[in-house]
Amino acid sequence: MLWGVFSLLAMNAIALEWHRGILQIDLMDAGVQMQNYGETNRMLLEFNEALQIVDLVQFSAESDAAMYFRLSTGMSAEWKGPGEFSIDRFEHSWPPISMEASEREYTRTLFYLNQGYLFIDMGLASDTSTSVIKTPLGTLLCQNAIFAIDLEDFKGSDKKACTVYCYSGSLTFEGLDGSVLKLTQGNKLALLLKKGLLKVTTIILDGSDRTLWDQFKRQRKQFPDPDQYPKLSIPVESEVTEPAVKESEARTRDYFHMPVLPPVQSFDLN
Repeated sequence: MLWGVFSLLAMNAIALEWHRGILQIDLMDAGVQMQNYGETNRMLLEFNEALQIVDLVQFSAESDAAMYFRLSTGMSAEWKGPGEFSIDRFEHSWPPISMEASEREYTRTLFYLNQGYLFIDMGLASDTSTSVIKTPLGTLLCQNAIFAIDLEDFKGSDKKACTVYCYSGSLTFEGLDGSVLKLTQGNKLALLLKKGLLKVTTIILDGSDRTLWDQFKRQRKQFPDPDQYPKLSIPVESEVTEPAVKESEARTRDYFHMPVLPPVQSFDLN
């Protein structure tokens, strides 16, 4: 059901190509490892200023470690380990010039969260920006939302637990059984998967829950231009303008690698 949204989006942008965006890493703890799609080696990066790349990547951490990043698709986010988190898509598409200026860009983003804590701020994104977060318990679809996901993995057990916090906007959750739920501002969704059965509980956010958003905003203000996102230029004659990043820091690719990561259902290509 959720993928129907992307089918509609594709129809609105018919005959247009999707173009890879820009990922900007503002801060990454030493305990976070990065791995490019199609590669088996994991990298430990050290940098003193924001790093911009265009590759599809996976991040992992064996203990408590955090990273803060921004995407040109109009989002800023934080991920904390231990666990794994991968970025499968972050893309832009431009409709014909004849359409209204406010509708001249579509963006779509696809994440896979295997374990860990993920905070996402899409509060300033346009109505044509859509994100999907796939988890072992189900799939989240969001537009213009500010929310967090805390996904636990009970090692050696058949249990998995996840809590979704909605601070602004709304989210749609599709369970593994096909059930669809909507989570609205000021509420959280507690999910427990045990022996193939999913238990769902909706709860009002309390004071301690709201501190997660406050902490994210305080950390974000420490970065230069906290309300700015990497900018991808509109391509001319179907050619993508290269992002202004150093060759040693990014490698632009015209194709998608088969990932060595857990399988993720990708967006349909036009």
